[in-house]
Amino acid sequence: MEYSKAKEIYQKAIDTWGEKAQLEMLQEESTELALATRKYVRMPNNDNMTALASEVADVKIMLEQLVIMVPDIIHMSNDWYDIKMERLDKRLNAKSFED
Repeated sequence: MEYSKAKEIYQKAIDTWGEKAQLEMLQEESTELALATRKYVRMPNNDNMTALASEVADVKIMLEQLVIMVPDIIHMSNDWYDIKMERLDKRLNAKSFED
C-alpha cells in the first residue's frame, strides 16, 4: 500500500479510537507478537510462521501509528538504534562475549 494512503488510515484510526486506545493496542499487539514468536521457536511450521507474520504486520501498523502520535520517537529511536547496533557489532567482533 502506498504510504500516503496508509498514513491517512493510521490517522483515521487514531482519530476514531484515540491515542490512549492505540497505545494500549500497541501493547496488546506486541504481546501477541512475543507469544507468536515463542510458539514458532517451539514448533517452527507453516501455520506458526503465518501467525508470526500476521503479528509482525499488526505491530508494524501500530508502530507506524506511534510515529504519528509521538513524532519525536522516530529520531530518538534512530539514535538508540545506532547506539545498539554499534554495541552489537562490538560484541560480535570481540574475542569473547564477556559483556
